[in-house]
Amino acid sequence: MQIFLIFSLVIAVLATVFAVQNAQPATVSFLIWEFEQSLALILLMSLLAGVLISLFASMPSRVKNRLTINSLNKKLAQAESTVKQQEEQEETEPPKEPAEATPPENQ
Repeated sequence: MQIFLIFSLVIAVLATVFAVQNAQPATVSFLIWEFEQSLALILLMSLLAGVLISLFASMPSRVKNRLTINSLNKKLAQAESTVKQQEEQEETEPPKEPAEATPPENQ
């Protein structure tokens, strides 16, 4: 857990240094929009857009995997229930005596 905290702090420091070093304004033109913002903010917004696009792109497979996991958990619960019922039946039934084997007849 501490390694995650240290890693997060390092990323935060690097992001701060990046923002301070890239504070000069830059103009972005996209279709009919045009705006001026600091270069660091533009790059961070682009990074955020990329993260959101990748999350949305991976969403169908994540939902499918979750549905598959739920289905398999239900099947597992049913199988465990069946095994438990069979074990309870075996405990309550008296043991069956083995049938005596008859020797083969000699001809």
